[in-house]
Amino acid sequence: MRASTLTACFALALPVTFFFLAYLDFASPSWNPQEDSGAIQGYMFIGLVTALIAGFVIAVFPAVGAHLHRKGKLNTTSLVKVLAIVLACASFALALAASLASDGVGDVLLLAVLVFSMSAPFLLPLAPLWLWLAQ
Repeated sequence: MRASTLTACFALALPVTFFFLAYLDFASPSWNPQEDSGAIQGYMFIGLVTALIAGFVIAVFPAVGAHLHRKGKLNTTSLVKVLAIVLACASFALALAASLASDGVGDVLLLAVLVFSMSAPFLLPLAPLWLWLAQ
């Protein structure tokens, strides 16, 4: 629990800051929805990625770590490899759900790549930290 909590603090510092700054921009009286219609989409996207990062560090890191520990293969390389595969699957599932909730499944693959590329730099480099704290 300690490893996931501390790793989540590191992983979420920058995305939560981006999310908060996007909210401040959205809530400011100078924001004009007619001229900046993409701001809501960007705000939603930052929120989805932030939620994915939080859920991933809190739930998936320990689950993958426990699975690899049971198999006797818990090391940094295998942890990062399995986390990358699970993150790719989660990114695709999130992209599919967001596409279905909006207007269809037109750009699911593009959205999945964007979700993966925005969340992976915040998650995968912190896998060794989580492993070190968990041991």
